Amino acid sequence: MVLSGTASGAIGASYLASADVAVIVDGKVAQGNGEIIGDFPIFIPSVAVTSVGQGGGSLAWIDGQGVLQMGPDSAGSLPRPVCFQRGGTQTTVTDAFAACGMMGHSVLGYNAVSVDMAAACAAWQPLADALNVTVHETAETAIQLAISSMYSDTSGLLSRFGLDPREFWFLAFGGAGPMMGCFLARELNMKGVIVPPTPGVLSALGGLVADIRNDFIRTL
Repeated sequence: MVLSGTASGAIGASYLASADVAVIVDGKVAQGNGEIIGDFPIFIPSVAVTSVGQGGGSLAWIDGQGVLQMGPDSAGSLPRPVCFQRGGTQTTVTDAFAACGMMGHSVLGYNAVSVDMAAACAAWQPLADALNVTVHETAETAIQLAISSMYSDTSGLLSRFGLDPREFWFLAFGGAGPMMGCFLARELNMKGVIVPPTPGVLSALGGLVADIRNDFIRTL
């Protein structure tokens, strides 16, 4: 499947109601040409997905001018964010939420993952020292940077289809979607946020219910 998880996630969202960002109108996922995989455009019909280089695993770093930046590099599924205690050493957006106390009060991943808030705070300390601010100020800034980047790309996707975000609900899927969805929906002034009972498996659902489609293209 072209754009695999992101595309099937959007299809799964449309099946249930209505980061990766896609537009769903009247139960149908918006499609188009010219989506990007890595550095390469794909000129075949596909789900119109905007992949934002900001997710739960996006890494924090300080650029040459001493300014905090987020992403696009990611901790990935391994070693994962520091707070998950799976070997990660670089701070991520997830670690920012943990350091700010917005997660870590219960286990995650269907009881498979526990969050160490103290480890997250300790991981942010070197960046906080470099910026000469507190750990919590650094973590909060990281969250704001991630949301700002998501806002920019999502606004572009909506403008591409001439849509007003105030007319839409925000359906959050994936591991970090619900964690960040409320912030992005607020910035976009959307109607509200919908979180499915099992957001982490919505992409798998989309892959199961997606229609089979064949496109034949000839260069003239």
